[in-house]
Amino acid sequence: MTGSSFIQIDSGHDNEPASLQDTPILGPKWFKLPALTLGFIGLQALWSVEMSYASPYLLSLGLSKSHMAIVFIAGPLSGLIVQPLVGVLADNSKSRFGRRRPFMIGGAILTAAATVLFGFARPVAGAFSEEGSGLYRTLSIWLAVFAIYVMDFSINAVQAVDRALIVDVLPTGLQPAGNAWAATMLGAGSVSGFFVGYIDLPHLFPWLGGTQLEVLVIFTCFFLLSTHAMTAWCVKEEPFTDLDPENSEKKSFRTELRSIWENALTLPKTIRSIFMIQFFAWIGWFPVLFYSTVYVGDIYKSGLPDSVDPGSDEVDAEATRLGTRALFWSACISLFCNFALPFLVSQTAKRRTIGDLFRAEDGAFKRISRKFQISLPMLWALSHALFSLCMFSTFFVTSTFGATVLISLTGIAWAVTQWAPFSLLGEAIHSESAAHNYEGEETIRLADARSGVNNNGYVLANTDGDEGEVEEEDEEQQLVQSEVEGPSPTQHRANDLSAKAGAILGLHNICVVIPQFMVTGMSSIIFAFLDPDKSVIHHGKVPNAPASTPPMNGTVSTEDANDFFARAEGDGGSGGTIGIIFKISSVFSTIAFILALRLAKDLKRR
Repeated sequence: MTGSSFIQIDSGHDNEPASLQDTPILGPKWFKLPALTLGFIGLQALWSVEMSYASPYLLSLGLSKSHMAIVFIAGPLSGLIVQPLVGVLADNSKSRFGRRRPFMIGGAILTAAATVLFGFARPVAGAFSEEGSGLYRTLSIWLAVFAIYVMDFSINAVQAVDRALIVDVLPTGLQPAGNAWAATMLGAGSVSGFFVGYIDLPHLFPWLGGTQLEVLVIFTCFFLLSTHAMTAWCVKEEPFTDLDPENSEKKSFRTELRSIWENALTLPKTIRSIFMIQFFAWIGWFPVLFYSTVYVGDIYKSGLPDSVDPGSDEVDAEATRLGTRALFWSACISLFCNFALPFLVSQTAKRRTIGDLFRAEDGAFKRISRKFQISLPMLWALSHALFSLCMFSTFFVTSTFGATVLISLTGIAWAVTQWAPFSLLGEAIHSESAAHNYEGEETIRLADARSGVNNNGYVLANTDGDEGEVEEEDEEQQLVQSEVEGPSPTQHRANDLSAKAGAILGLHNICVVIPQFMVTGMSSIIFAFLDPDKSVIHHGKVPNAPASTPPMNGTVSTEDANDFFARAEGDGGSGGTIGIIFKISSVFSTIAFILALRLAKDLKRR
């Protein structure tokens, strides 16, 4: 696919809507972007179930806490291996169904099967052993652990092709809008996952399962399969056609790995900068995603009177509920921001957001919204600053309400994190590809925040009065116009970046998962030295779990809990060791902010 072959720029008012209309997605114009990104709802719903229920469920099966870290390495490990590899395999796929859709549907089916096995590990183990026996307990644990690894590996494959499909199908100008819709769908999936998890599902749907988790995995699998089936049906990929067939050959597994390494060494500067920002940002994000519930719960417990046992099941359940409530509000704020923030992003001839689609139709709204516009790179930088400020504020938060507000505010930064880097990557991939395909021209730049739009059409305009800049932008406009006659979207040159979108997104994912390994090691050291008597994983019961759920192995004793909270009083109830990790996150988030600010200024100067 040639990156910008869909882009059309002239003086007409309907250019960009025509570009969206020309994309290979079924349905009316307003339906195309939601249809393309609908699968992200099911994707995030499944992640929400795993993050909320995996740890307490494994503990309820009898798995020791010392083995818990080994199980949860599955997430970053699968992201490190699966996404880059699947990206390369999909990039070179010549299936008649397209490059992405076979991996999407196959991965979704495998994920659904593993999810059902995870939720029904006990009944499946009971079919091969006597309930209550040692074999039953061991088999239940192994089935659940195996299911988690299959879930993580297969869902990462689905996530890789979901992201790559956006890059493939949408032109440069619609990359931010497409990724903003993806972020919106992720937010909707997160909110729906938390909401459905609160409902007493066994009471309403007893024929689907006897426990909350059993019924929940059925609903989650339905969301996952139905949303991806809709996307696969609406998006019409054409078979891959290589423009250089003489050099095309069947690649071995070793060749695919070498291709990933070569791509990493030859990335353009802008893409490398995005990767570096993501690396430091995710050192800060990983603890928040996994430890927020524990953080809020610890602050709640630190404020209890001495007469209350902080290790009781009732207190654990309330602490978990309060932590989950904070995450729910964070998800709601994130979902709202996914709708609102695109209206603040600068509109240019090459970048269009969801807000631009509305601004183009409403002149009054257009004038009002443009007063508060900001470039997408700068918005990304400010989101890192906000997140760093939230993490630094853990020094001063000592109440459950304050902790809830703090975690909720991170939803603003999370909304941008789910959207901005992928939009900038998509634009960079298309821009570099266009510059490579048309020799004699300079590399197409990411859209400058200073560029405006006149009232007669979506044409690059100068707002600084710099004549030299006008000439450069005119050349850029002509270059993009010439791309309309370029190769078809399904034809690729071997060294065209847009033909390697899957591999590049896979490399991006490596920069996201490596920090997760680092944070896991760092957290283990901090807990070992500062808080050896308390596990990171909360030991409360599974929410809405039946009373017959056996006690979880390794529950902290009352004496140990009291000892911990006595020591925690020294830090003013600011979250204990989890609070320390959050404060360290603030440092790395500040580094990400500085790098993102530098990138924003660099793109503005181009």
